Amino acid sequence: MSNLANLEKLKRTIIDRHVKPSNLKGAIQVTTTLVPLALLWIAVAMSPRVSYWLTAGLVAMITFLQLRVFIMMHECGQSSLFRHPLLNKSFGFVFGLLTGMPQYVWAQRHHFHHSTNGNWSKYQGPLNIISVDQYSQLTESQQRSYRNARSIWLAPVAGLMYLLLTPRITWAKGTMSLVTYLIKQKIAQPSASVKSLAPHYKTTLWASPQEYWHMFWNNAVLLSLWWLLAWAMGPPWKAQAT
Repeated sequence: MSNLANLEKLKRTIIDRHVKPSNLKGAIQVTTTLVPLALLWIAVAMSPRVSYWLTAGLVAMITFLQLRVFIMMHECGQSSLFRHPLLNKSFGFVFGLLTGMPQYVWAQRHHFHHSTNGNWSKYQGPLNIISVDQYSQLTESQQRSYRNARSIWLAPVAGLMYLLLTPRITWAKGTMSLVTYLIKQKIAQPSASVKSLAPHYKTTLWASPQEYWHMFWNNAVLLSLWWLLAWAMGPPWKAQAT
């Protein structure tokens, strides 16, 4: 057997060793992520009594740990963190709360990314990347806007929109549109039930009722948790004064 064939065999062996999901390994990864994250949040709640600089440092640590949370949410969406589908689904929902993303909806979009990436007639990436020829046809002002929108310095703003604002805005906008549709249809068809009318509603904001309910519960639970945390912690200046 040639050296190249041996190398390919070795690579396949290494990949096979790590590609299989494991409930035990998944549980270890979850524990070593969620426990430190919880401890950091507790420390953040107490830190204003000591120093705002300490609070800032702890928040920075949480930020780096959140990257790990997002990666694990990705693995749940790929059904590769746990062997059991229910565990991937359950912890995917939890990680979706921590990242601010409706995990199931995000996973469906991500699957589309994997299946169509490279096919520009179907998918051009989250920033709608254009070709060099298309870029050259833009005016100078349009080219400047295109570059600025993809600047690394705008990454924090993009992250705020992507993780915190857009999922909430999308859900609220879609829900208002759905309720308006149901009211109009109920007026036009008084004898029809809401359950029979809802499936006929069409929108680009979600692809199925399952996606909508994942959006609903992600937002309902997350907004409730934000309110409870704000109520429990109180304003930072009050914590420092005590």
